[in-house]
Amino acid sequence: ASGEVGIGNSGEGIYDASSNTVIGGSTNGAGNVVSDNGGGGIISDGNATTIIGNLVGTSADGLSVIGNTVVGIKSGGNNVIIGGDSASERNVIAGTIVGGNFNGSGIVLISFGGGLSGGVVKGNYVGTNINGTIGGGFGNGGFGIFVVGDYSNAVIGGTADGEDNKIVSSGMSGVAVT
Repeated sequence: ASGEVGIGNSGEGIYDASSNTVIGGSTNGAGNVVSDNGGGGIISDGNATTIIGNLVGTSADGLSVIGNTVVGIKSGGNNVIIGGDSASERNVIAGTIVGGNFNGSGIVLISFGGGLSGGVVKGNYVGTNINGTIGGGFGNGGFGIFVVGDYSNAVIGGTADGEDNKIVSSGMSGVAVT
């Protein structure tokens, strides 16, 4: 597959329920292209998962939108890291289609009744192409980043170079914490 045309799954692109997993990577070619799925792009319910260097909802070159239907990246685990402080650790999340509730959101940290904590979301491009360019349908239908339920001690962004998230063209708020 060239990665330039959508041939996604009817459900999630990647589903992970184990702990201490790395999805993607920061070396050349280690990231995943996760696009055109009927469910979410990357869904992780494990603890201490690191999700870095992935193109979610884009083509393999990161310049075209091939969106997922429900959510870009969703995590329901403790101490999850999504993104990093370098361009090679950045996730690009674009074109999630279905808006409303957490559906259609770029990145979701979610906990209902589990008392989860410690999620870090930093250095990602949400609603842009790989170069950070806006427009062209790269926006997500829901929130850019959504922290929902009884998820505590989440960190969105940071103070060090490269830890800021670029969040644009969301159908709802750029960042929402409920």
